[in-house]
Amino acid sequence: MAYGTDTLITFSMLKNAERVGVLPDLLHNYYIYEKSVSHQYNPKQSDSDIFLFNDAIDFLSQYGEISVQNMQFIHLVYANAIKDTVKNLVNSKLSAEEKLKEYLKIFVRPETHNALSMKNETIDNVRYELLSCFLSFVTDLKKDFNKVQQIFKILAPNCYPAINDETIKLFARSDEFKKMLLTDDKDLLVTHILA
Repeated sequence: MAYGTDTLITFSMLKNAERVGVLPDLLHNYYIYEKSVSHQYNPKQSDSDIFLFNDAIDFLSQYGEISVQNMQFIHLVYANAIKDTVKNLVNSKLSAEEKLKEYLKIFVRPETHNALSMKNETIDNVRYELLSCFLSFVTDLKKDFNKVQQIFKILAPNCYPAINDETIKLFARSDEFKKMLLTDDKDLLVTHILA
């Protein structure tokens, strides 16, 4: 397990606990260090994200059918995990082609598609960050545009046909165009491009 062992251990303890109590006291301080191992790219991090997603489902399934609210929450946690994984990926020293390969590994998973297709503000923010990260290196790609479009098809299923090797530079430079991609309103996008 490359990432998330604290979550894995916590679920394991909860599964084996006879009782669980809640204390009002602060027993643990959690610090985030930008230079920690958690913020470095690891090629197995996205596999850990999937493993933890499935472990959460297995854990909750012990108690009967998982409610829609709990399933949405698991998808939100997964979406935030892939956002962290993608940030580490984009900040890595991998080539643009290698980053695209890793992006595809994450984005072809049904769990990713299901999480990102949810409609709420948190997911919209995650999608915007994923799109911004993707656009930060995708303009450096000299080939593989079909693979690039596969990712845009997930992030903006209605607008992705407007993205080609010329227009992508416009989307990368403009926050306004990125936001239009995320609203996935092709009529608004076309009107704005033609204006």
